[in-house]
Amino acid sequence: MAIILNERYRWQSRKHGPVTVHHRGDAAAVEGIARALLALPKPGVGDAVTALRDADGHFAAVFEGPGYVLACADHCRSIPVFYATKGGDEPVISNDARMVKARAELDRVDAVSALEAATAGFVTGRHTLFEGLSQLQAGDLLWFDTATGETVVRQYYAYLPDRIEEASEARLADELAEV
Repeated sequence: MAIILNERYRWQSRKHGPVTVHHRGDAAAVEGIARALLALPKPGVGDAVTALRDADGHFAAVFEGPGYVLACADHCRSIPVFYATKGGDEPVISNDARMVKARAELDRVDAVSALEAATAGFVTGRHTLFEGLSQLQAGDLLWFDTATGETVVRQYYAYLPDRIEEASEARLADELAEV
């Protein structure tokens, strides 16, 4: 897994024992995740989900540990993280979509994403304008097992409102009319 960071976006890199952490944003949240991962003899995807669920703050980070690479975006995707798992010589993660595109040799425009961008002004989901170039969504993580080459992208956080109120269609229409 290649990790390419554009210095323009001012990410920081630090060593925490055998784990190298690249991040931008809330350093305390990222350090908490690093400590949780370091406390485990051989962390896995489930451990990463648990560590990230407990993290509070705005951040994006990439952790290079023994046997794994973990990339994550916070609960509201304050800072983008891009990746490609196909194309080029090896999977790549970056804070710059152009760098991923170049490294993974991705040149085919994603027609559906281009149509979305033309009509809505943005691309939905993990897609980007180029086939094979993806982005982590809010509350997403990417886990790469360096021994097997397996890549897993999983959501660790999903926004759910505190209270969901049941109401009839007529009541909702009346409430909307009052606004």
